[in-house]
Amino acid sequence: MSSAEAAAATRLLPCLALAVLAAGSPTTAPPAAAPAPAAAKQKECPANLWTVDRVPENFDKEYRLPRNVMPEHYDIRVDINIGDGGKFDFEGHVDILLQATEPTNQIRLHSAELQVEAVQLVEAEGGQAVSVSVESQALVTEQEQLRVELGDKLVPHKKYILKAPFKGKLGDDLHGLYRSSYMDEATNTTRWLATTQFEAIYARKMFPCFDEPDFKATFSIQAGHNGSLTALSNMPAEKTEPLAQRPGFVLTSFPKTVPMSTYLVALVVSDFYVTKAEQAEGKAQVAIWGRRDAAGQMAYAREIAPKALAFFEDYFDIKYPLPKQDMVAIPDFNAGAMENWGLITYREAQLLFDPEASSQTAKSAVANTVVHELAHQWFGNLVTMKWWSDLWLNEGFATYMATLGTANLHPEWQHMEDTAVSQALSMLPLDALESTHPVVQPIEHARQISQSFDTITYRKGAALLRMIHSFLGEKAFRQGVSNYLKEHEYGNAEQDDLWSHLTAEAHKGGVLPPCLSVKRIMDTWTVQSGFPVVTVLRDYDKGTANVSQVRTMPRMPSAAAQQTRFFSSGNKNASGECWYVPLSFTSASDARKAAVGSETRPPQDWLRCQAGVQSVSGLPAQDKWVLFNVNMGGAYRVQYDDRNWELLTAALGDPKERASIGLVGRAQVIDDAFELAQAQRLPYAVPLGLINTLQLEEEYQPWRVALNALSRIDGLLKTDVRYHMFRTWVRGILHDVFEKQSRLRDPVAGFQALKLKNLITSWACKMEVGDCLEQTRELFAQWRASPQPDKSNPIPPDHRALVYCYAIRHGKSQDWHWLWQRYLRSNVASARVTILGALGCSRDLWVLRRYLEWSIDKESGVRLQDSAYVFSAVASSEVGYPIAKDFLYTRTESITKHFGASSTRIGRFVSAVASRVTTPAEYEELVEYTKKSSTFLTHADQAVKQGLENALINVEWKRDHADEMFKTIGTFQFSALSDVE
Repeated sequence: MSSAEAAAATRLLPCLALAVLAAGSPTTAPPAAAPAPAAAKQKECPANLWTVDRVPENFDKEYRLPRNVMPEHYDIRVDINIGDGGKFDFEGHVDILLQATEPTNQIRLHSAELQVEAVQLVEAEGGQAVSVSVESQALVTEQEQLRVELGDKLVPHKKYILKAPFKGKLGDDLHGLYRSSYMDEATNTTRWLATTQFEAIYARKMFPCFDEPDFKATFSIQAGHNGSLTALSNMPAEKTEPLAQRPGFVLTSFPKTVPMSTYLVALVVSDFYVTKAEQAEGKAQVAIWGRRDAAGQMAYAREIAPKALAFFEDYFDIKYPLPKQDMVAIPDFNAGAMENWGLITYREAQLLFDPEASSQTAKSAVANTVVHELAHQWFGNLVTMKWWSDLWLNEGFATYMATLGTANLHPEWQHMEDTAVSQALSMLPLDALESTHPVVQPIEHARQISQSFDTITYRKGAALLRMIHSFLGEKAFRQGVSNYLKEHEYGNAEQDDLWSHLTAEAHKGGVLPPCLSVKRIMDTWTVQSGFPVVTVLRDYDKGTANVSQVRTMPRMPSAAAQQTRFFSSGNKNASGECWYVPLSFTSASDARKAAVGSETRPPQDWLRCQAGVQSVSGLPAQDKWVLFNVNMGGAYRVQYDDRNWELLTAALGDPKERASIGLVGRAQVIDDAFELAQAQRLPYAVPLGLINTLQLEEEYQPWRVALNALSRIDGLLKTDVRYHMFRTWVRGILHDVFEKQSRLRDPVAGFQALKLKNLITSWACKMEVGDCLEQTRELFAQWRASPQPDKSNPIPPDHRALVYCYAIRHGKSQDWHWLWQRYLRSNVASARVTILGALGCSRDLWVLRRYLEWSIDKESGVRLQDSAYVFSAVASSEVGYPIAKDFLYTRTESITKHFGASSTRIGRFVSAVASRVTTPAEYEELVEYTKKSSTFLTHADQAVKQGLENALINVEWKRDHADEMFKTIGTFQFSALSDVE
């Protein structure tokens, strides 16, 4: 930046100061934003403000389709053999109505793993179908393209119909049009079904098409299938009639859809049971489909789906545009769910809920997933990103709106607080890696498309929307979003389109000054990687803090408050990134008490890019703490001077004052302190001192954050000869809070209390505190003694995961085999997932190795969708880690073959192993493995890079912090813990 630009940026302070006016917090009914002063509207905007340029797409031009022809409508006919005559295949034809945009003698569209017969092209206009000469057609496998060469050039603005017959296999790789199955309990026979998964680039596996998101068109679909089955698609079935040429088969026809992208087309053919929600006048018909044996598990989804649809219709001020919304539970499903317009498909555990066998956590997951997918009907379906680099407009928005929608359905769950903490725990550590990527990720290779469906896209995207909601306020945010959807409905957009509408509403309501746009602020967060750490150095005499920015950050800054990029490793230096940071803060004397609730707070000030020294005023008295970034409203971390850390620690240790910091605030302070200590920005005495205050904590979220941090440290110190010191200290912290919990068999009132009990008990069993292990053994033994264990289970559903795990860990191989039989016979998907995780807790090496082999054997009973989960369960324990590592290193080719060469799932295996690496030798072994196996890891290179970096951070942590950790723990008093050992 030039000196002139720096000077201009410095002049931005009075302009930014206007932005703190009247931006209400994102609550259900916030106060209306106050208008900006008239003088502010006339202020001249400084020139050359700091900007971040979006990286141009550098995608292979041969892979992207040209825009010389554009599809308008597809007529699709597909006949499917789902085990009929022993066949699993399909055949059909597609007629694509096209319009030429320029003279051209080539048509390029997508096709993958299909046998496409000779195509024809005819003119669509006029009374007769005039053929256009097709000189040749060729399938380019690498680009998955069907290229049609014509004898004559097409006429611009003229319409044509491309006719393409096709055939394909009904595979089991969970992509395209594929087969799934389940065991029918009544007849003890295997039932087959066909379903689709087209996102991101798999519609081309069912029919030739223009398989990029901005090639929107309408679709008319016909499906030929066995008459004993029912066909579903995006629209309600129009008619079903017998196929005269094939006895026993019928043809189901569906009317024309609204304009949409190919990845949203869907088809399910099955014998599923259906239950329908009561339909209100003028509202879409909601129906839940699934196995008949699971009919009793559909009531909860049927109850909440219409409410969520109504919530979004009201929030966006846009009616749901289709006449129905089917939701289908698929036994084999790659993702958690897929938002196909009007026909959402789910993994069973994400849609079905059994009150007798499913935990409250499983119920929460169902609610969040259902609401997430329904939010997509507007964000993603009605308005779709132009290209996959803006995927966060789909997934980040659906994730954030799911938080608002679920909180509306269940205000008693404290879902807003849960989400704020969850995002910090999952997103910030990943974004603190050098190998992270921007929210707007330039797509340079086809394999990056699937890899972009990750935590950064979902969780960071949602966190940034929460931040925008906070500094714009409810009125401007909600109206801006609604206007964006209305302008681009049935079309495509990119993030600048959203910024434009939000800025217009912000200026209209006076919540942003004319010289500042949402784009200027948010490009610093979405176009560049990472996030800042904001350092607050207080002037206690003046009640202020000086704020400035520098390029580098020492371990313990001694000058002004600063902003720089945060890295998890203390061995990384900032590289010049800069952010516009909304600064909100609170204290015990704050009359608004905003910290106590879950709401974020409008900024009281801004930390801006490339500015000179600025002063933040309004801080509390010398003896009072201050907490910045209220309720984690911004996606950044906060570093304080030593004195403020001492004041916060003292407040958390005071039974009367700790509540004033707020639930999310208490979790935030602990999380920031541990991450800053890891990055060598804070002595570990600070976060460990905060941990010692947990004896007073009675809420789930602060304990969750603290034990999450200690879990990682526990794994890194496990092999140290001094480990007993750490273990004794943790046992002392857990002892009293564990004794306060009721016994496992006793009910608990409230979801948060239930989660706290589960968390504390799990750690008590891990550290062998009190009678925790004895309780698990007793409950498991009672279940084993039950004459009908598949129908009667005395273990409370919410505690089954920990009871199963510790019973298996401390039990015999016979216990393992008995629980495996319960898995095979269970009718509840969430219960099956719980058992799969517990089976990985075994300490029998041969059992674990066999379990891993079963995970990639499609005949074993472990479904393809659960293979990576099995591996992670085994790798997560000190006994299982060496077995899992050896399995990965020696069986990579088999694992890749199991999932398919283009699958990204192998990345989860690498990540699971990398997270357990603690020594230089293990790290070098991992590096060598990734080099040797690079051919198999190509489609998971992002996860591999992040795994390697995390592994190196582990090694560096042991080198840099282990001695400090034990030295600090040694200063604590252990005399009170003698009865714990």
